[in-house]
Amino acid sequence: MKYDDILNEAHHLPERTFEDLMKEVKRSIDNFEIDNLILNAVKDSTLSIENYHSLLKNLFHQVWVVPGTFALAGGLTPERLSLARDYLLHHAEEEKLHWTWIISDLRATGYKEIDPRELYPSIETQAYLSYATFLALRFPLGRLAMAAVLEGISAKFGERY
Repeated sequence: MKYDDILNEAHHLPERTFEDLMKEVKRSIDNFEIDNLILNAVKDSTLSIENYHSLLKNLFHQVWVVPGTFALAGGLTPERLSLARDYLLHHAEEEKLHWTWIISDLRATGYKEIDPRELYPSIETQAYLSYATFLALRFPLGRLAMAAVLEGISAKFGERY
């Protein structure tokens, strides 16, 4: 096969409906509690302050980068989807300083190690950030889906834990 043949091939991403999206968002939220080491430690009363600090250090990078991915996705959303664009840009603005909550909580709980701003994110966090950036660049509405899962997790489990 010639390269020109490959370049001229038509290809299509699978189509999904809003119902498909909502089903997957619900499934992801429902599965969040399964084998979740942090939540298990909270339930078993074995969560240490060191575990909590480690969680906050990992979350810091996600919270620092996420507003930019929302803004990027918003900027790349076509005009015909202006409500989604506006939401993404608004959400970027809303989230932009949430990283300060993590620094504040670390300090309030006696954390004395390296400031998370001076650390690289874990491999798992880098994978998450890469996916968020990929969605923002290639599928801006997918960035909304990713946000829907996190917002749903917060709504379902936040008060309980």
